[in-house]
Amino acid sequence: MSEGIGDVVRFWASRLPDRAAIRVPGREIGWAEFNRLTDELAAGFSRSGIGRGDVVGILLGNRVEFLEVMIAAMKIGAIVELLNIRLTPAELVHPVTDAAARLVVTEPGMIDLLSLAVKARPDLRIAVTEPVPGCELLTAMRVSGGRPAPIDIARGDPAVISYTSGTTGVPKGALLSHGAIRAGGINHSLARPLSFEDRILLALPLAFAGGAVTTYLGWAVISGATMVIAPNSDPETLLHILETERITAWPSVSTICEMMVAHPRFNEIDLSRLRFAMTGGAPVSQELLRAWQARGVALTQGYGSTETSGQSASILFGEDAVRKLGSAGRPMMHIDARVVDDQDNDVPVGTAGELILRGPILFSGYLNRPEEMAQAMRGGWLHTGDMAQFDDEGFLTIVDRLKDMIISGGLNVYPAEIERSLARRAGLEQFAVIGVADQRWGEVPMIVACGLDKVDLPELAKICATELADYKRPRYIVGHDGPLPVTMSGKVLKKPLRDLHATIPADAVDLKNLVRRETA
Repeated sequence: MSEGIGDVVRFWASRLPDRAAIRVPGREIGWAEFNRLTDELAAGFSRSGIGRGDVVGILLGNRVEFLEVMIAAMKIGAIVELLNIRLTPAELVHPVTDAAARLVVTEPGMIDLLSLAVKARPDLRIAVTEPVPGCELLTAMRVSGGRPAPIDIARGDPAVISYTSGTTGVPKGALLSHGAIRAGGINHSLARPLSFEDRILLALPLAFAGGAVTTYLGWAVISGATMVIAPNSDPETLLHILETERITAWPSVSTICEMMVAHPRFNEIDLSRLRFAMTGGAPVSQELLRAWQARGVALTQGYGSTETSGQSASILFGEDAVRKLGSAGRPMMHIDARVVDDQDNDVPVGTAGELILRGPILFSGYLNRPEEMAQAMRGGWLHTGDMAQFDDEGFLTIVDRLKDMIISGGLNVYPAEIERSLARRAGLEQFAVIGVADQRWGEVPMIVACGLDKVDLPELAKICATELADYKRPRYIVGHDGPLPVTMSGKVLKKPLRDLHATIPADAVDLKNLVRRETA
């Protein structure tokens, strides 16, 4: 018996052939048509030599081809690699080579992002959505009326590789299995509940696990719901889609929710069909929560990560949103959650410790990193690196991060990765990257350096713009009076720096505006 995600698509094609699977501006695709399109592409992949266990990278914006490639690859047992469209050419080399991708599907405007990856892997094949000289055309790979040879997909077979950085700053490829993704999707379908009658808005980038795995595979495919893909995340556009497309469920991030509340039409549009909206990546403020609830929408938050296969380990339901403000809710079905000390002993209720998890939604491992996997899964439990606490009703609250991570606009930013990129730059002999509060993005990265006298600030701003994706770029730099605080081993202590710079310092240099002035 096959248990792959592709089999779920086949089920909905037979159960609801004419019901919309996907809606984009000017186009609607039913489940039967989508199943046919992905079968034809899967047959084409097989004919071109792509098969079980091969890695197919996707470097695309939010478009139908992204979903077609993903499902087609899964139907033949290939593994989908999510490639971040906001990375620089230098940053893309590692995920492409580390995963040994055989084929990358992209669009003409993004081909240049793969320039260095192609040099590192000369045998890498590139297929494009529109004609480009020297590249394979995706539509030419299709086999009209074709179907892939039937294969059995086991629940533990890898479906997706999603790269996530750790405290070392080296991105790690998390392997997400067909079974783990299905288990998380079923949890959501039963707990919310979600069904084929729902219409789900996708405004998150498919290039991230939150868009491709959580929202599309976990919410839409598993439940058979209609996925409505927004052309952009502009508040005006999203408000229009929520109303005209009669959206019933919407996963988002708090930054976008805040922008929509600030829009002059927020209180005018009809949101009566929107049963719930869910945010992640940052706490939901009381004001934001009340603004949405005044419109009759239960805006809540949950907790999950790439290591939980992009699925929620816990969620807060609408009826508890006000009473348990700031909580990530209770654990989902079949998820064991504990809060422990550094010896993995359970801590008392109301006491903070590290959150550890166990259950069918957990990832299968880090690609090519068995030692890091063993460390993360000590004793059979995922050690999340997040500090949390339970209350006496079993509600979970995330109180801090053991992993030195910044959440900016709902996206994870890892200071160690930035520090690794900027190391050995003139004037940055001793520096650290921390998060500083930002009204729009929640947090933004800031460099704290031991003096700025020797730092070429315009050059540093250019380096950041060239080597780091826009959401990773340090927004500010500030000089520290004297050497930075360090441990006995010489590692910079960041907590004192965060305590010192809880808000943006008055003497901080705005690197983003510096680049603008230099290029004006």
